[in-house]
Amino acid sequence: MQYILDCVTLLLNVVLCFYLLYGKYPVRSTHMVKRILLITAAVISKALIVYLQISPLNFISGCCIILLIIWLLFSCNKAALFMYTALFAMLTLSADALGVIVVSAFHQNTISITLGTTALVWQHHIWNWILQIVLTRIAKILIRSKEQFKIRWHEVMFYVLVVLFEVGIFAYFSATAQEKSSGWAMLLFLAGFLGLDLYIIYIFHKISQMREKERQTDLMQQHQQLQLQMYRELQKLYQQTCETAHDINRHITALQAWIAGKSTRDGEQYLSDLSAAAKQLQPRIRNQNAILEIILNTAARRCEQEAIQLSLEIEDFPMDFLSDMDTTTIFSNLLDNAIDACMELD
Repeated sequence: MQYILDCVTLLLNVVLCFYLLYGKYPVRSTHMVKRILLITAAVISKALIVYLQISPLNFISGCCIILLIIWLLFSCNKAALFMYTALFAMLTLSADALGVIVVSAFHQNTISITLGTTALVWQHHIWNWILQIVLTRIAKILIRSKEQFKIRWHEVMFYVLVVLFEVGIFAYFSATAQEKSSGWAMLLFLAGFLGLDLYIIYIFHKISQMREKERQTDLMQQHQQLQLQMYRELQKLYQQTCETAHDINRHITALQAWIAGKSTRDGEQYLSDLSAAAKQLQPRIRNQNAILEIILNTAARRCEQEAIQLSLEIEDFPMDFLSDMDTTTIFSNLLDNAIDACMELD
């Protein structure tokens, strides 16, 4: 009976591990059959290990199967993989220990008597299942934000070491107190450890959010610099347009005078000059994306000023999937870097 209940607990762990990260990270959809078969094989292997009833081996294999499930089913980075493996391992350990402590306290027994009494096995496991569901739900609420963790490896290792330290401390107190105590002191230790783990995850999440905000701020500053550069180029273009418009008006006046005086040759020359001046007002490169058209024409004028040969092959298609900010950031950076690289050459 004990073994069957342990296998039910194992299956519940698999389901809750998937539930914890579902919606947080995208589920891997490729080769799903192979992934499920690997998880099934891992669960069967874990069930065989449970049958041996070796506590350290059970804990290590439990951490490995959690790591395997998250790695096979979810698209997350390595830092989040180890972080959530350590968190869920601590949740399962805490639920198991709390289940024994609750039953011991209710029956006024020591922990060793509770573990050795066959009639209390059902109660122990039922409390374990309930606490696992509750603790997993609490953890999911705390980490339900859709942004992925952006944490450093040394932070992940720190958290893993904290979990290992907590497991060691709990194992020591469990070995020394289960013969004489009903577990109230262990309950306090366990509650404190669990609260500390959840708070560390919460702090790491806040740090991750701050890093994401810093990244967004850097991108905004970069975009503002690019916009300022574009505005300056547009200001130069506006000044050139005003000067060209003034010249055109002067040409038109002179052309009218020559037409009145029937000076055909001079009139044709002025008409040619007028046409050349008008062409300067027209953009050299046409594109249905207004922002991209400005960027390309600005780059073309800069290349002409720096005596850089510019060759473009443009396929004109809708770019609605890119915002104006992204268009400016991507193409301005690419063209500016290319022009700067050319200017460094002899």
